[in-house]
Amino acid sequence: MSEDEKKKDSFIQEQIRKKPFYRRKSFRRTVRGVAVTVIFGVSAGGTFAFLQPFALHYMKEKDKMVVVGGETESETAATERETAAPLEEAAAQKPDLNDYEQFYTEMAEIADETKRSIVTVTGVTSELDLFNDVSESHSSTAGVIISKTEGTLLILTEKNTISDADSIKVTFEDGSIADGWLQASDEISDLAVVKVFSRELGETTAAYVEAAEFADSGETKIGDPIIALSAGYVSFGMVTAQPYLYLCDGSYQRINTDIIGKNENGGILMNLDGQVVGILGPDTKNADSSTLNGVGISEIGGLVNALASRTSLPYFGILGKDVTDALSKELNMPKGVIVMQVEEGSPAMENGIQATDVITSLDGSEVESMQDYMAILRDRKPGDTISVSLWRKGKSEYKETKVNITLAKR
Repeated sequence: MSEDEKKKDSFIQEQIRKKPFYRRKSFRRTVRGVAVTVIFGVSAGGTFAFLQPFALHYMKEKDKMVVVGGETESETAATERETAAPLEEAAAQKPDLNDYEQFYTEMAEIADETKRSIVTVTGVTSELDLFNDVSESHSSTAGVIISKTEGTLLILTEKNTISDADSIKVTFEDGSIADGWLQASDEISDLAVVKVFSRELGETTAAYVEAAEFADSGETKIGDPIIALSAGYVSFGMVTAQPYLYLCDGSYQRINTDIIGKNENGGILMNLDGQVVGILGPDTKNADSSTLNGVGISEIGGLVNALASRTSLPYFGILGKDVTDALSKELNMPKGVIVMQVEEGSPAMENGIQATDVITSLDGSEVESMQDYMAILRDRKPGDTISVSLWRKGKSEYKETKVNITLAKR
């Protein structure tokens, strides 16, 4: 990895803490304890209920049993009592409503601590009506504070809410409002970073707000508890799936949840340490989905870093997917990235890249996956010319071809 790439990645990576050691870690122990109680209580209770008829039958029949060379009748009865005691004790440990109440209370406390990092970003558009009076329209979404320095706050939010706005207003959790300024935005992912100058905040607000903490979203697994947090909204659930989201020049692992809701208002997904693992977006607003779905923060870390530092990103212009080993063998195609779609007017289209082409290397570096493809592009800048090796399907087989492409600005 180049020094430039390391600098780009440092913004988010420096804030990622894989194994935090602070007081909120005790909550995980509490949750594990409740979970173990639930699982053990339910399974033990079920086992006890299942075995009870057989045990009763066994006890009725014991007078007819003849023990030869084994335990005496009194020893057998003692053993039965010893076995029954743990079963009865386990069944008695079945969690009640108080346990569930404690579970949700502690999760709510974690959400409350993170609310100081959540804001509402409003795009204000002014226009003249038929009577030449100025009317304003407002469009709002949630944002998360990703950086707090002595002079500024940087806020990650959605681009479409503020892209055509005449002004930006940022409302903090304590109700105070400040002017926001667009730092940078990305059309493809619909992400934007908004800047707020600290001098526009009151002393109380400036001391109250803080940047969110980030975790490695790659450690998030299906079945993990998850907290969804937005402006004025909090809910709890679990991770149900981790499919991939395919965008132009990128492939990002999603975090799907079972939390009922729509993604229109934006927000974040948190783990039980109160750390951000996902963003509700980019481009996860599936009209058919009734649950909240996000994108792993580590997946878009490079993009967020670039927006925060106003670094121009290169634009190639394809939507691609990995050619897996199974697909390579089944269709007799080379391993690499298969082009599913070419963006109109992109450098890829202008240089003859076609759908179904398989890209196998960029500038001599092997490309076996979209992650390889993205890593190479991250080390380039607009205006760079790269050499592309690809395989194109002929009448009966794939044939290799090479092309040079000058990257545009994303």
